[in-house]
Amino acid sequence: MTETEYLLNVAFKQIRNRQFASSNIVPFMKSVLDNFYSSEYRQASHRLIAEMKDLRFVEVLLPTQLEAPCNLFDPDVLILKQLFLGECKFPASSDWSHLGILRQCGLKASVDARELFQIISTVRVTLRRYQNIVFADENRYLRLKAALKYLLDNPSLLNAYLNARDTLLTVLRKQAEQFCWLPIASSPPSQYPSCLVWKGSQYPSFLASFSIANPLILLSQDLTAAPGQHVPHSLIVGSEAVFIESVPRELAQQFCCSAKNVVSAVISHFKHVIENKDSIPKSMLEKISIMTYEFLQNNIQYCNPAQFSSSKWLWIENLLTFIDSGQAAIAANPSFLLNLEPFIFVLPQNLRVFSSLFSRCGVPHNVTTEQILSVLQSVRDSSELKEDEAWSKVRAVLDWIADNTGRVSKANILVPVESDLSYPQLIPIDDVAYTDNEMLRGIARTSDEKYNLIHPKVSYLSSKLDLSPLSDQLDITEDVFEDAGQHEPLTTRLSNILREYKDGLTIIKEMIQNADDAGATEVNILHDTRTHSSLNLVLEGMAESHGPALIVHNNSTFTKEDFENITKLAGATKANQPLKIGKFGVGFCSVYHITDVPSFVSGEWLYIFDPTLKHLKGVVQNENRPGKKLKFQSKFLAKSQQLAPYQGLFGFDSSASYNGTIFRLPFRTHPSQISSTIYNNHLIQMIKKDLESNGSKLLLFLQNVKRITFSSRQEDRPIIKHLSIECINDETENVKVCVTQSSTKSTEYWLLSNQEQRLKSQDGAYKQAVASVACKLVKKQSSFLCEAIEGNAFCFLPLSVPATGLPVHVTANFAVMSNRSGIWAGASSAMASDEREYWNKQLMTTIIAQAYCNLLKSLQAMHCLGRLLSYEFHMLWPLASNLQMRFPWESLVSSLYHLVSQEELFFSSSICQWLQIDQSYFLPSTLFKVICSSSTDIIKAVKIMKLPVVFLPLSHNSQLQKFVTVNILTEEKFAQLFLQNIDLFSNSTKTRNETLSMMLSAIGSASTSKEHKL
Repeated sequence: MTETEYLLNVAFKQIRNRQFASSNIVPFMKSVLDNFYSSEYRQASHRLIAEMKDLRFVEVLLPTQLEAPCNLFDPDVLILKQLFLGECKFPASSDWSHLGILRQCGLKASVDARELFQIISTVRVTLRRYQNIVFADENRYLRLKAALKYLLDNPSLLNAYLNARDTLLTVLRKQAEQFCWLPIASSPPSQYPSCLVWKGSQYPSFLASFSIANPLILLSQDLTAAPGQHVPHSLIVGSEAVFIESVPRELAQQFCCSAKNVVSAVISHFKHVIENKDSIPKSMLEKISIMTYEFLQNNIQYCNPAQFSSSKWLWIENLLTFIDSGQAAIAANPSFLLNLEPFIFVLPQNLRVFSSLFSRCGVPHNVTTEQILSVLQSVRDSSELKEDEAWSKVRAVLDWIADNTGRVSKANILVPVESDLSYPQLIPIDDVAYTDNEMLRGIARTSDEKYNLIHPKVSYLSSKLDLSPLSDQLDITEDVFEDAGQHEPLTTRLSNILREYKDGLTIIKEMIQNADDAGATEVNILHDTRTHSSLNLVLEGMAESHGPALIVHNNSTFTKEDFENITKLAGATKANQPLKIGKFGVGFCSVYHITDVPSFVSGEWLYIFDPTLKHLKGVVQNENRPGKKLKFQSKFLAKSQQLAPYQGLFGFDSSASYNGTIFRLPFRTHPSQISSTIYNNHLIQMIKKDLESNGSKLLLFLQNVKRITFSSRQEDRPIIKHLSIECINDETENVKVCVTQSSTKSTEYWLLSNQEQRLKSQDGAYKQAVASVACKLVKKQSSFLCEAIEGNAFCFLPLSVPATGLPVHVTANFAVMSNRSGIWAGASSAMASDEREYWNKQLMTTIIAQAYCNLLKSLQAMHCLGRLLSYEFHMLWPLASNLQMRFPWESLVSSLYHLVSQEELFFSSSICQWLQIDQSYFLPSTLFKVICSSSTDIIKAVKIMKLPVVFLPLSHNSQLQKFVTVNILTEEKFAQLFLQNIDLFSNSTKTRNETLSMMLSAIGSASTSKEHKL
């Protein structure tokens, strides 16, 4: 008889019939198991296993008890050890070396529905009266916790029948309110703020039922979710309710708490969150807030204003804090569209979805009159608002009040008054007076009583605000005082204007802009050093003006309107002509830097201006209009030398009407009441030098003038041309070519993008708007290169402001400062409170942005046709960080990025294709702790996988993400795509291996870091 035959026919039967001594069974069977894999045993293994399944030979925790393998469970299955904690359901540790054989012999790795119900029935606790939670020993708590976890992982067990009628789910539902068997989560999820109370921590090792609702009990399928996953309720009610872990969905449907009770708990918890806001990360505050609003809106019938009456509960992302209902509105006031932040907020877009909730809880639908008026009090009490922003808010609110006096009570209006402080000093309107009489001001200042006069910055609103005149408060009438003194001389006014306008090239720019407005195509500048005959003059006082002069010629003829412009210092006749560059009257006054007596001929007229009345004394009859207009073809002038300085210049002949205009600016020879500047040859050469250095800038955006020259003429010598600047449109190249010719010749090439449309101004009227954006090209044989430049702002001509910080030149019919030193800009990013600010911001956000976007599209087209070489598509993208002036240029940057994001302007070098932004991936700054821009392996891997990745410099990438949503190639996404496409690396094993190494190194580093923390 062989050994296996002995086991099967003798030994196993003796053990089964208890004929084998108990003390010998264990050592005997261990020898069998030790030899189980011998050749003899292997031949009979199936028969041996069949006999050993129900043979009681396995030691358990009780040393005197032996069990068959089929009645025991696998100790390597952790959930089973938790389910049978404290029970003899596993082989003793001495048998663990033979677990593989015991598993073949029927060692169980799972439980069925009956076994699981038996576990629950064994450890559950009978419900006590008036209680829905009871304390349980740790063994019961852990076993029931494991039972729920097992059901969650094996939900099919709930549908298994325990008897002929009832499934496990049916039985558990029936007994739900009779027993406490649901383990309360005593520890919060990992992302729960540590500063908040966790209600469940008061009940360690407690079991619950749903018989009554005190304390409030909720279910959570996954309180240990990874960061970023949704955790139902726990973040928004954890301090007010206890949670049951891992309840299967089918079973959870049995337990339903009152929504009304949950709403009250959520609101109470939210108030705890707000109280601890300084200890909770801002991103978590926003997450909790959004989840809370979403839950409350879904249960809006249980919400009311009283629940939030004294709470700051509205999360404002810009402030990173909470505000109360009185500081917010769902939408702006239709009659007041300006920004009132940081005092009154219109709900941002991400909160608009909760409008129904906010409206029900006391947030007004539109900004109210009371809220607008409260801004004045907030400005008065603020210690953090900047001076310019404070004035912007005050002016905006008072402008609105003035237009809505019938709807606003004066009781709550505050008005800024004169003071030594630059910050607005606001007091009640009834305590404020106005006057424009300096005598009354003096009386008020010397009075023992305090008189508050409206601040000059808002004094234009005095009548609309119905302020009481200072004379009423002083109890005297203003008509007691009549003007009897001298008026301000015109020379003083001109002197004051010259303080705003620089001399030098500014003078020439003003003459060019007026020529362009008049439709001229060329401007010629002549330094005439000759002295002309002063004999036989009709206007004898003009003899001194016949010396050296600066001559400015253009080939257009003065109109009646042009003459009106030039004689009005405010240039009012151009106010309604948006495509005119400048104010003829004010701008023309810059010539008084050079001369005291400018004159010009045009058509059939000679015009002379003499503000000092030194040259036309006795000739001018109305000293308020110190000048003369004479028809130069009249007989009495023809016989004189009055027009000798003009004769022969640029085709002028005094015997015929002149088709053009010649300005003559005789150099001042002595200081005067207007200016002390004495022009000489050095200053003229400086003008010529500035003219040459500005070159193409002067003509790039002009509407009519295409050519500028600078020449000189000496006594008895012909005119010598020193400089010519000319811009022409090259239709074949579709670019503008600017040629500057002096001692050397230089040629510049510019690509322009033009945009024109009608825009709505702040007063509701539509005005014509034009804009152009220009980038510099460098010609290389028959193609071009694109070049980023130090961009300037233009209003057809370059303005005096420093560089904009853009890589291109920009022009538009901006609202500019009176001296054209720069465009009119507000002091903040708030909505414009001034018509000029509003217009400029409209230009930035509409036609300039569109022209800029079209320029990028034109460059793309040239590149695709091979006309533009080495073009990096992002090289002309503006960066907000480079802007020299934040406002209003920042609004151009954001608007442009939004337009670009809608076009196929993103080039993916990995697939050699132009894409839209939603078709593209963008790399983060680092992947797997490797800097993307410097990692050739990442770039190679992306190209091998043919991923539509757009490579951008870090600064451009960051700014793009600030304004638009992009698809980031995250580590998880990269790893997924890499593994899916790993077969593509068969010919690039080095790149594949380097990439894998990089990924594994990052994972290993993260694991090590986690272990250190533990």
